[in-house]
Amino acid sequence: MLLGVCPISNESPPTALQILNLGAAVIIVAGNIFWLQSGRATTHDFRASLGRYHRSVAERVREAVWDRFKNENGHYDTLQCINALHQIVLDNQIRPGQMS
Repeated sequence: MLLGVCPISNESPPTALQILNLGAAVIIVAGNIFWLQSGRATTHDFRASLGRYHRSVAERVREAVWDRFKNENGHYDTLQCINALHQIVLDNQIRPGQMS
């Protein structure tokens, strides 16, 4: 289910960018789930959070990952890249009740 909302585009971006995008999506969705349900998340919570992610920030995250990392040539393990991915996640957090 998560993979269905995470591809960056139909242009088949490099696998590494797809993985960075998926990682950001997982962190954002999990952060939303556990914001109010600390330790008690259910399948329903996951599906609801994934739906919120898809409706509210998925496209922005895909674009941010692509724009920031498209010219890195596979060198993603630098402090600058780690900080950039961290910032993308922070900039796209889903707050409880957020729908857009």
